[in-house]
Amino acid sequence: MEITLECGPLNDTKEVLLKIPDDAKKIGIMHSGGLDSTVLLALFLKYFPTVDFTIFTANKVGAPTFSTNILRLLGIEKNHVIVDVPQGTHHTRVVPNIMKSQLDLGNVDYFLTAVNSAPPDGTFNSNGFAAPTRKSPTDIPRSKCCAPFRPLFKYHILDLCFREGFEHLIPFTHTCTEQDDGYCGICWFCNERKWAFEMLGKEPNLGI
Repeated sequence: MEITLECGPLNDTKEVLLKIPDDAKKIGIMHSGGLDSTVLLALFLKYFPTVDFTIFTANKVGAPTFSTNILRLLGIEKNHVIVDVPQGTHHTRVVPNIMKSQLDLGNVDYFLTAVNSAPPDGTFNSNGFAAPTRKSPTDIPRSKCCAPFRPLFKYHILDLCFREGFEHLIPFTHTCTEQDDGYCGICWFCNERKWAFEMLGKEPNLGI
């Protein structure tokens, strides 16, 4: 099962491949309540309506609340698993650890994640905040996980959101890493989100 979609502004159009292997029966999707994972989830629900997905959310920095709100808007009332994160877990290992543990337990045999590309340093004013490390986990076989947005920048994902009719979800997504509720407007993630809107010529919406 697969479908290819086009996204991005005219000067930087890309294709994104949404795919689920035929032999994958238990599909997991990582969802934080952020813009990227919300668009990923909405796309797979739209184009693979017969698949019974299980949605996983890390129990940290308000993610369960934001994720639950989005799922309610999408009409999802089941198959949402909140996973506790051991104290001291480095932020770059939170999602990979959840994916690996669920695969090892046999609860999932294929994972979807919204990891994407960070723009080059200096693309926008980050106010001194460091860019995130966005790398695919090396301890999870590629045959067991897929990151369809890997080659995309945030404005490609945002464009997909508008093209596919998901813009009503944007105000309910959470991006800021400095505030559990609302947004600071100055951190790296808030500025990346502003930049994405600006690249599409749209008024920024920083969510909740």
